[in-house]
Amino acid sequence: MRLKIVAVSAFVLASEAPTACAKNLATHFFYNRSFDHIVGRDALATVDRELGHEKRSPLPEQTDSTIEMRAEDTGTDSASGFNEAAFNTSATQACNSALGRMTGVVNPSGIVACYNIPFYDNTTGVFQTDVRLYQMSQPVDEFAGTSPDDYILSVSIAQAALSSPQTLANGPSIQNAAANGGTIKMLTNFQNIGQLSDNLVMSKLTESDLRVLMIPNITLTATNPATSNMVTTTLSSDTLSYVAGELVQSDGTPTNITIPEANSLSTAIVASASKFVLPGTKISIFPTGLIVTSVWTFLFILTVGLGTIERYRFRQHYRQRIQRAQASASGSRGI
Repeated sequence: MRLKIVAVSAFVLASEAPTACAKNLATHFFYNRSFDHIVGRDALATVDRELGHEKRSPLPEQTDSTIEMRAEDTGTDSASGFNEAAFNTSATQACNSALGRMTGVVNPSGIVACYNIPFYDNTTGVFQTDVRLYQMSQPVDEFAGTSPDDYILSVSIAQAALSSPQTLANGPSIQNAAANGGTIKMLTNFQNIGQLSDNLVMSKLTESDLRVLMIPNITLTATNPATSNMVTTTLSSDTLSYVAGELVQSDGTPTNITIPEANSLSTAIVASASKFVLPGTKISIFPTGLIVTSVWTFLFILTVGLGTIERYRFRQHYRQRIQRAQASASGSRGI
């Protein structure tokens, strides 16, 4: 009976433990084996093999790519099958032309981004990004008094893993006729290697779908020198996308898609382009689901097993009592 009470008590006390234990084990065991890390590593290897690029710096563990805008400039190599110099020339001209048509900036940092895809492999989902940042107007509001040298830039794409960025040489300032002849200064130019989620079937994605899925979330963070407060803004509404390279519109105009719009449109795109998985053939929540199920199964078997042992012992004791009682009765009759 005592064994049975101990088993039930252990079952009750452990009812809250499996989920916490599963999460801790999953975090510890799979930290260096995350999907983003593996996808980013495979994406970089694919680009090196197919395009001949030299390896960039080590990949981050997350999809976010964060750099300081004052990072030291490095060069980039031309690759077989992809003309880096030709793309850079066309991107410079296209970005300058698009900037010339802008009349103002929405975000308080006064910075505009020109975002393009120099290369995309429809078979593997591997692509290369090119981001150019321009100071179009002076910082205002919470960014007033801040310097671009102290900005921290974060870039992420929801449906893709990105490598760490490679900063390229800064370009010259340009004249923007639409801004009353003012000078727009190019702050930085960097590139990333990325790969779309392997849950997507690349052949099902159209150019319009790719324009939505590859839109980056670009944010700037700085410390206001007057208040010492951290300030953050997004360049979502001030990003000129796909004016050179891949996914360019037929008329050459920028594809102005904000992050809220991209998030809204991507739900249907991902649903239609996701790979079909036959239900019941895999554990949907792994490893948390497996660990929780295993713990509950162990506790169930332990409880049933201890109960079975308790019943077996009770039966044995009962038989022994019956035998002793019969033996005692027989002895009494003999006397």
